[in-house]
Amino acid sequence: MATIDSLPSDTIDAILRLVINPVIRTPGDWGLLLCYLGICPSWRVVAKHYVCNTGIIELSQDFKIKAALSAPDDISHTMVPFTNLRLIEQGGWQTSVRKLIIYDRRTTNTTPSSAILSMIAISLSLEECPGITILRKFYDAMQMRQRITQSLRSECCEAIEQIISSLINTYPYITSLKYDVQIALSTQKQLYTGVLNGYAQQLKSFVSYIPELALDLAAATQLTVLDLDISSGLANRPPSIYPQSLQKLTLRVGQLYPYWGLFYSDKATDILRFDNLKSLTLYGSQKYSYIDEQTNRGCHKITMGNVEMPQLHTLRIQDVFLARNDIRQLLRSPLTSVQYCGPPSGGILLSKQCVNEFDELVFEFKTDAQTDFGNFCANTNQLFRISPRSKNVYCSLDSTSGKFPYTGLNWKYVTHMELQTKDSCQDIIPLVSAFPNLVFLLIFRPDFDLFSEREEVDWLKSIKSEEIPPSTSKIEEMVLIFQDNVPGKEFNEAVQNLKLYLPKLQNIDIS
Repeated sequence: MATIDSLPSDTIDAILRLVINPVIRTPGDWGLLLCYLGICPSWRVVAKHYVCNTGIIELSQDFKIKAALSAPDDISHTMVPFTNLRLIEQGGWQTSVRKLIIYDRRTTNTTPSSAILSMIAISLSLEECPGITILRKFYDAMQMRQRITQSLRSECCEAIEQIISSLINTYPYITSLKYDVQIALSTQKQLYTGVLNGYAQQLKSFVSYIPELALDLAAATQLTVLDLDISSGLANRPPSIYPQSLQKLTLRVGQLYPYWGLFYSDKATDILRFDNLKSLTLYGSQKYSYIDEQTNRGCHKITMGNVEMPQLHTLRIQDVFLARNDIRQLLRSPLTSVQYCGPPSGGILLSKQCVNEFDELVFEFKTDAQTDFGNFCANTNQLFRISPRSKNVYCSLDSTSGKFPYTGLNWKYVTHMELQTKDSCQDIIPLVSAFPNLVFLLIFRPDFDLFSEREEVDWLKSIKSEEIPPSTSKIEEMVLIFQDNVPGKEFNEAVQNLKLYLPKLQNIDIS
């Protein structure tokens, strides 16, 4: 029998891929990987790829709990953030790092003195970086004074240049870069811009969530994945040059200054072409998810500009209002998947411009206590009446704010449904007649308590005892997810009675 330390490397790799997060996003994700290094030498060899593939630097409001793996003795724990770069360097794995992530989650008390911690965080792991001494002096001086002298500013800029140079020399093969920063001061912007410029020619993926950071991507000629937050007004003007190598583009445009639009040019007649772009995602402001049609009229629309995307296959529009001409322009692309999240009015406008058949059509809706359900039902019924032909129509409905009038719906083209609701099974059953072509139903139930469980068990048992006639539903698979309290054995047995009412139902998964 094989033991854990004698498994072949491909088996270990398969196990690790099942149990770890494939995209390291937090120190917690990375810390979990360390556990696998200690199992045995064979596991250490395989796990090394996951451990040293991504470098992380994170600053938060409280640094004390993050300091264990990164703090040298001569720096106070109260000012040291989390970073795994020191351990990577101790293992001699610098050339294995392909991705660098910098988080700065501080949202309050962000002053020039605290902003300098961003540089200290990086320089801590770069023992050969000459700028670290300058930074320590700079930090101490700013702690003692209420103002920053011009000489200290000059020393800070010099230190930043040294850190950028040392970082690029120490980690030469980084091809993926991510910034996630709440508030950025001038010193931080200088650092982040310098790091980007240093790696630009070799970057394949770049994610930037930094307020008021101007970007020049002209040198990033190998970039295939770009995710930008340009929602902070005037200073976050969209790039004037997008790399032609882009295949996946995500823009977060909640408060974009409407004069510029998403894709602008100095000449109004110029057409911006994305010859290799296959996926475009536009995220707007989440507050528009709940607005009704009357409120919607006052919202400004974001303009696209003259743009062509001859290879675009996937389009996602979430809480963004586009003009009719811009929608028509996007739909000229050879799309196979269209995803829309927002008020039904935007979905209707989108559907009216569609002339092609898609492999996949996805709609996501939310309701709250202020929703006019009469208008909502009327508009969504119209939407699904005129929606373009598609092999699969997916719909997600979040109605956790209160009871939803399922009897008013007529969504006959929907094939897959995800429903978040506090309603009971007996309240939801009327939706079966509203979705005559539904084959998959997922129901997410928050706030499920013992009293609710008792009521539903009684009702589910009544399906059998009262001999309720079977429906004409086409539902083949149902998934029930309970957030807080997973139901007991009696509920699991009683819910099988749904198969008597849904004759084509083959599987009910409960978790």
